[in-house]
Amino acid sequence: MFCFARLRPSFPFPCRPHLQHAAPIHPHTRPFSFTSHRWLPRSSQSLKSPASQRGLPSFREQVARSTAVRSFSEYVKHPKVGRQIGTVLLLSGFVYYYAASKTNQITHRNERVQTGFSWPPQLTGMSSNVRLVSELQLKAELERGVKTLLDYISFAPKMMQSVVVDVYAFAANKYFHALDGERAAYWITGVNIAVWLAWQIPRLRPFMRVHFTHDPLSGKAYTMLTSTFSIALLSFSQTASLWMMHEQDRPEHLRQARDMYHFFAFFVSAGLYSSLLSHIVSTRILFPRIINQIVHNPHAKPTATPLSHWASSAKKATGTTVTASSKSATASVTASTAAAASSASGAAATEAAAVVPRILPSLGSSGAIYSAFILTAFAYPDGEVSLIFPPVGPFPMSYGAGGLVLLDCVGVLRGWKLFDHYAHLGGAAFGALYWTYGAEFWDWTRKHVWGETPKSNAGY
Repeated sequence: MFCFARLRPSFPFPCRPHLQHAAPIHPHTRPFSFTSHRWLPRSSQSLKSPASQRGLPSFREQVARSTAVRSFSEYVKHPKVGRQIGTVLLLSGFVYYYAASKTNQITHRNERVQTGFSWPPQLTGMSSNVRLVSELQLKAELERGVKTLLDYISFAPKMMQSVVVDVYAFAANKYFHALDGERAAYWITGVNIAVWLAWQIPRLRPFMRVHFTHDPLSGKAYTMLTSTFSIALLSFSQTASLWMMHEQDRPEHLRQARDMYHFFAFFVSAGLYSSLLSHIVSTRILFPRIINQIVHNPHAKPTATPLSHWASSAKKATGTTVTASSKSATASVTASTAAAASSASGAAATEAAAVVPRILPSLGSSGAIYSAFILTAFAYPDGEVSLIFPPVGPFPMSYGAGGLVLLDCVGVLRGWKLFDHYAHLGGAAFGALYWTYGAEFWDWTRKHVWGETPKSNAGY
C-alpha cells in the first residue's frame, strides 16, 4: 500500500475542479486519504460545547444519580450455616445408627449364647446376663492376646518377653475391670494421642491447623468433628457410663450387652452440637458486630492475611481492607479505609487505631466433656468432686456444675477469648437435654435400625 501511495501524483487533477478548493496537501502524505467531505452535514456548535455549558448532566453525573452507593456492610456476604447444620445432623445420625446397630448385634448374639449358661435366680432374664456374657468373651479375647503377643516376640530375649507380657497384663487388667464408658474413653484418648503427635511434627502443622481446628469463617463443616479429637480427658466417663447402664436396666428399656458404643455416640454428638452452637453464634452474632465496627472504625490497624472469602469482595469495591492473622492460630479482623483516611483531618490521623474483636478458631473436646459433667451432675447431684489445681477439697458436684456454667456466662458477657465459652454452654445444654431425653432417644434408635431388635427387660 505504501508503494502504491507514492506512485500517485501529489498535485490536484485538472479534470476535477471541485478539488481545487481542497486543503493543501503535505508533500509527504498520501493524497488519497484526504477528501473534502462536502456531502457530510456539519455538526452544530452547541453539540461541540461541553455538557456543563449546555446545562445537561454528563454521563458520570447521570450514573451517579441513578445508582446508589453501596456501603461496606452491604458488600460483605455473611457466612451461611446450612451446610454446618446439615453436616452435624448427618454425622450425629450416622454415629447413633452405627452404635445402635452394633449394640443390637452384640446383644442378640449374647442372648443366643446365654442359653447355655445356668444363672442365679436374681439374674435370670435381666440385662446383666448379656453383659456378663460380654465380659466373659472380652476376658477370653484378652487371654488370646497374650499368646498372640508371645508369638510375635518369640525372637526377643526372655527378659524382654517378660517385660512386654507384664506391661500387656497390666493394661489388659485395667481395661477388663473398667466400665464400658471408660473403655470408650481409652480408645478416644488413643486417637487424641495420635493427633497430638501429628501436631508435634513441624511439617504437618499447616495441615493440622487447616483440617483439625474449626474456624467459623472458613466455610468448612467437617472440622467441627476433627477438631474434637485434639484434646481429651478421661474425667466423668465412668460416671456417665454408669448412668447409661442404670437407665438401660429399667424394665421398659431394651436389653443391652455393651454400653461402649452408646457412650461413643454420646461423646461425638456432644462435641458436634457444642461446636455447632459456637459456629452459629460466631457467624450470626459476632461476625455482624465485627462488620459494624469496621464500618464505624475506619482507622483500625491492618495485618497480613485476608479475613475470609465473604469479606474479600468488599476489598476493592469500598477501598477497605479486611485482614486477619492466622500465624498464631487466631483470626484477627481489622480494617483500613483509604478514602476515609485521605479525607480525615490531621488530628484524626494521629489517633490510635482501635483493634476490631477477633474470631478465634477452636479445637478440643471441652464441649463433650462439659456434656458428660452436666449429665453426671444431674444424675448424681450429691456426688463429690475435687480440684487438683487449684487444690480444693471435695464439694458437691451440683455446685461445681453451677459454678462452671456461671463462669462461662461471665466469659460470654465479658468477651473472654481464652476458652470457647459458647461451646462450653452448648455442651452443658446437650448434657442437660440428654439427661432428660437421652435414654428414650437411644431406645427409640435401637428399635428403628436395620436388623433384629433385642427384647426388653420386661419380657423376662
